[in-house]
Parts: sequence; C-alpha cells; structure tokens
Amino acid sequence: MKRVAIHQPNYFPWMGYFLKMASVDTFIYHDAVTLNTRGYTRRCYLRPRVNQDNQRLSVTLSHPSQSQLIQEVKLSDDRQWQAHHWNIISLTYRESLHYDTVSPWIKDLIYNDSETLLADHNRLAIGSIAEYLGIDVECVNSSEYTLTQDETNAKHISLITQVNGTHYVSGTGGRAYQQDDIFAESGINLTYLDSYDLLSTEVGTQRAQLSILDYLFDYSQMELHNIINKLVG
Repeated sequence: MKRVAIHQPNYFPWMGYFLKMASVDTFIYHDAVTLNTRGYTRRCYLRPRVNQDNQRLSVTLSHPSQSQLIQEVKLSDDRQWQAHHWNIISLTYRESLHYDTVSPWIKDLIYNDSETLLADHNRLAIGSIAEYLGIDVECVNSSEYTLTQDETNAKHISLITQVNGTHYVSGTGGRAYQQDDIFAESGINLTYLDSYDLLSTEVGTQRAQLSILDYLFDYSQMELHNIINKLVG
C-alpha cells in the first residue's frame, strides 16, 4: 500500500495541510496547475489582533496572472512584503509562549531571498516546518511528471499512478468534483481526510483554519507532534 496526497504548494498553509502530509507516503506539490491569484498559494490567515477579523497576509508577485502555472509564478523583485508580513506576525505573536524560540527561524523563512519563484519559496518553508513537526514524507512536484489529461480526476489518477500510489488521501473539498467510481476503476482506493472536523474538535473552530504559524508560536514542538499523532495516527 502506498498512500498519496496532492496539494498546491501554499504559503504557510493551515494545520490541515500538514495533517494530510502526515497521513501519506508521498506528497505531490501540484505546481503544474494555473494560479488562483486569490487563493492560498499566495495567502494565509492569522488570528485577529485589534478586531474580530482574521488577518490576511498576501505575497506580492511579479505580474500575476490566472493563466500562469504555479511553477512559473515569480515573486516581486520588490520584497517589501517580507518586512510587512514579519511586522504583522511579530506584533500578533510576540507575547506567545514560544515566540523567542520560533521567531528567528520563521523570520528567516519569510526573508529567504534564495528563491525567485513562489512555489520554491513556499516549498522551502513547508519542508522546514514539516521536518520540525516530525513529518517524514517523500515530496515531489507534479511538474516533474507527464500530465496528459485536462480533466481533474484523470489528472490526479495519472499522477498517483506515476508515483506508484494505491491509495489517494483527499481533503473533503474534493467531494465537490471527484468521482469515486473513476478512482475505483483505476484500482485506486480513495479516502477523505476531514481535517477541519479533526482540528475543530482539538483546537476549536476559531483556530482550525488559521495558518500553521498560529500553532508554531503557541505550542511546543512536542505538543505539535502529539496533536498530529493523535489526529492522524
């Protein structure tokens, strides 16, 4: 049995993203898909600081377009967004229990100038955080494989097959467009991981969908290991 998950390389994604990573043997960063300029590939949300609304952080891109593949999207040459993001994060979490321990590392991930592409910048941060969380998973990029089908189900099945996957772990949002019978016909066992319900029960609905940053500042490394192990085994 080889379990596979597929997800776009998001910007400091929510904890559910890492629960999915922890549930599989191979995690495919889906960078060979067009960019949603309003989506989580360039955005994340933090807890409220001065009002009731979650705070949104958005990465500044160089000429973003809905027709661009994620693997092609470049970060803006003007990196002022990095200082802006760090300022908001610092103001929001500087009183948190683990701020002094985690902040230098997170700051380095935000200010990383070694990458010029959004996907590379995000993958570096995700990989670093996954390692901190004790998640040992093979990660590959969809752009490294042959994608001959435009339809989402066929495209996912093709990717899973090429990495020798037998089980596909999907988020519950996939129920809106995935056809379970097509996966079964291809010999792939499709299951759904309801990360939101798992997290809502564990940490409450107010925190469940916030960026992993919210957890890193408030929980110790061991506590985060325990949460992941409890929720996904």
